Amino acid sequence: MYELVEEEEMMLFAMDGNESLSVDIDEETGKLLPGKSKERMDDREAGENYWVLRDKVDKWAKERVANLLPRDEVPGEETPCSDHWKNMINDLTAKMWGIFDETGIFLALCCHGFVLLLADMIRSGELTKYPLAIVDELLDMFGKKLGIGYDIGCHFEATIKKSLLSEQPKEKLLTMLLKFLATYVKGLGLEDLEVCERFFSQSNALAKPVRYASRFHWQQEITTYIKHFDSFETYTNLSKFLCNNYQQALGILATEPALKQWMNHEGIRSVNEFEQWLVEEKEWLMSKKNSAASQKETLEMEYVQKLVNLSVSQ
Repeated sequence: MYELVEEEEMMLFAMDGNESLSVDIDEETGKLLPGKSKERMDDREAGENYWVLRDKVDKWAKERVANLLPRDEVPGEETPCSDHWKNMINDLTAKMWGIFDETGIFLALCCHGFVLLLADMIRSGELTKYPLAIVDELLDMFGKKLGIGYDIGCHFEATIKKSLLSEQPKEKLLTMLLKFLATYVKGLGLEDLEVCERFFSQSNALAKPVRYASRFHWQQEITTYIKHFDSFETYTNLSKFLCNNYQQALGILATEPALKQWMNHEGIRSVNEFEQWLVEEKEWLMSKKNSAASQKETLEMEYVQKLVNLSVSQ
């Protein structure tokens, strides 16, 4: 890890789920519902230190049940988009659970692209128990401040505060959870935390080889791929990654004279005004989330999209 002057003391990582590496289940019934598997049981673990054990993941399963029940919002915290992220309805998930045993993986990568941990999603979609288990393990492993990039972070933040993770000692608590837009997170800089998407774009090639594998060989295949990816992809490209970041930083610093000239021309006394603008912009956007004007604009955009779809269909 490299450190910068006045950099936040924080380890940045991203986590997400992917359902491409699913495994067909050989059941005694031909229905698209969970049934008894005909596969020979093989409980061997092939994941080495990458995988979070199933029993450690399942201890957070009750958090999923809590999410399905009505609950009050965390006092003082707004999660404006959490209502748009719900678990899939029961009949759809039942079909998925019936077709696949392992329905995919949920993993965490550091901001440099190294795989930290992953868990196998079992006959389910991206349930809350998987990110909770990952965060719990990372807190035990690093015991430092963690910065999390998660695409439904605003909902997950409220979940963490209502889970057992909120009872962790203060020195282990997460100090930042990326929510809304990364633009408004102080200390993040230009980091996009899109490492999961870049990893999945390559790991999706494993979909065919593992589709009919046993659980042991499924884990073995994925673990072998990750070890190769970390050693011969991420690690070998690390120097290039750091060099590119350094060159980018030099390029930004080179624009400082032009920035100061522009600030003088516009009457901006300090760079702190830029941070204040971000705060004001965020507050303005938050105030518009349920406004009549916002709903009208949304309706207009949906109408235009329907017109486009109609034109294409004709």
